[in-house]
Amino acid sequence: MEQVSDRTDQKLTLFTAHEAADYLRVSLSTLNRIERRGLIQPLRTPGGHRRYTLDMLNECLTHRGLKAEVE
Repeated sequence: MEQVSDRTDQKLTLFTAHEAADYLRVSLSTLNRIERRGLIQPLRTPGGHRRYTLDMLNECLTHRGLKAEVE
């Protein structure tokens, strides 16, 4: 997980693709399919790596009819 400052100087926790897949309890290929279906839109680093916020992941779980275990 990365900690970055957002525009309001609050810390924003970002998950890598692997961490996001673990959080959602899916494989990386399933995470890719979820993205292709438009159910989650990752942020991109300047190098093109995908990053996800906790809110994004929880919204994805809610959309799938599941509940986040960790808040």
